[in-house]
Amino acid sequence: MKNIFYILFVFIIFASSCQTKSDADNNAEVEEQTQETKAPAPEFPEPGEFAAKLQATGADYLDVLPNNPGNTQQYLDASVEKAAVNLGVYLADLAYTTSYGETEASKEILSAIVELSSHVGVEMDKVVAGYTRNLEDSDSLKVYMGKINLTAYKGLIDSGQDRLAAIAYAGFYIERLNIALGVISSYPEDFPNDLRQQLLVPVYYAVLSQKANVGEIKAYLAANIEGAEATPYYNDLTNMEELYSKIDYDKILNSQDLTLIETDDNIIKLAIKIREMRIRVIE
Repeated sequence: MKNIFYILFVFIIFASSCQTKSDADNNAEVEEQTQETKAPAPEFPEPGEFAAKLQATGADYLDVLPNNPGNTQQYLDASVEKAAVNLGVYLADLAYTTSYGETEASKEILSAIVELSSHVGVEMDKVVAGYTRNLEDSDSLKVYMGKINLTAYKGLIDSGQDRLAAIAYAGFYIERLNIALGVISSYPEDFPNDLRQQLLVPVYYAVLSQKANVGEIKAYLAANIEGAEATPYYNDLTNMEELYSKIDYDKILNSQDLTLIETDDNIIKLAIKIREMRIRVIE
């Protein structure tokens, strides 16, 4: 994955056709100071990577995990922030449905992505058309899924809407963590212990590995939303970050003991917080 930085160029309209060296130096200083105040966007996540890890566990596709595309209109009727955060949610959902080859579900989610992205000023028709043309080619679908992700986030950033890009990022990460937890909870308690151990430990590791990403999203929100500390997105991510910091990673990751993971108080609280955040985002 490549780091994508949003660079702000300061254009100066000259009153005359020439400029003194002093003016040029002053303008360069202003530009440098302005760039320093802009926080770079976090790394664009490889959208299908996380979903592929879930699929690799052998878990069945669960149609109850993606957000219902039928909710799109209520997001359009609400605030632009609600549209942006659920754009991120549907981008995560598309990665999940694409990884499992769920064509019809993917088409419905694509429609939601097109509507919400248009609402926030990003046109997705061309890249979505490319995805639709390649429904039978899984490798091409992965490429176009990445392009859809990039078009959405970069479109917001390039149009100066870093605030909405940050909110969409938050929705994306919340949703994919929620999907992972949904996969975990889908296995019945009476499922053979050795199989539960083999299948679910990697999913838990995928959830726990998101600590750094949560911190990056929180920092990006703080840099682009005035009074971010008072927003539910920021507060929820702060709570998540605190819970992540309390987890004994050496103990958990080295043990590979599912019982230890499932009974860890901080991991239980983290799962509850993720589900609470997701409910708040999609309602």
